[in-house]
Amino acid sequence: MELEGPIEPDDAPVLLFHGADDFIVPTHYGRQAAMFAAKAKRLLGYVEYPGIGHTVFQQRGAESMPLMVRTLRSQLVGGAPCA
Repeated sequence: MELEGPIEPDDAPVLLFHGADDFIVPTHYGRQAAMFAAKAKRLLGYVEYPGIGHTVFQQRGAESMPLMVRTLRSQLVGGAPCA
């Protein structure tokens, strides 16, 4: 089974987090979405956590939050953070 619909160059950029042991959304969907986003030059990052299921943010939120903040800041502000 494959994802439906491509990611287009004018789509919003994506930062993806996926648990390698996710049984609700299979890992190949996350990898495929990352591949489609990269092909459209819309991929900001893909992080796959081994040993984690569908609860990535509950289990790794503190670890992934700095990357999310840096990525959002780079996309929304585009410059150095305010002092």
